[in-house]
Amino acid sequence: MKKTNLGSKYDVEPGEHIKIVMTPKEGAGESNVTAKSNGSNSQFSAGTTPRLEFDCKAGQGLTTSAVVSCSFPANIPDDAFFLIKISGKAGEDTDSLQVTKSDDHDPEFRFEGV
Repeated sequence: MKKTNLGSKYDVEPGEHIKIVMTPKEGAGESNVTAKSNGSNSQFSAGTTPRLEFDCKAGQGLTTSAVVSCSFPANIPDDAFFLIKISGKAGEDTDSLQVTKSDDHDPEFRFEGV
């Protein structure tokens, strides 16, 4: 997995396994995040550190997408955020970002087979 210069787009090997870990920080609450993907074998696991794992589409030029949905109810502290960490094959390549109350609460990520 390699991040491109086009926002949240990554070049991946066809069929590469991706893991997205969503860690709640400063009271964000693990029940306030979910994720989904159109990749194969997609599995969302809830818990103290929710995660989404899936395999990218097997084919050069094919795009697999994933959306993380974060909610910030009124009772959550203003400094609450989710740390989102994305990793590719065997955890070799990683990227991370924070989603706060003022950010887009539903970031989308695209993984294109190269």
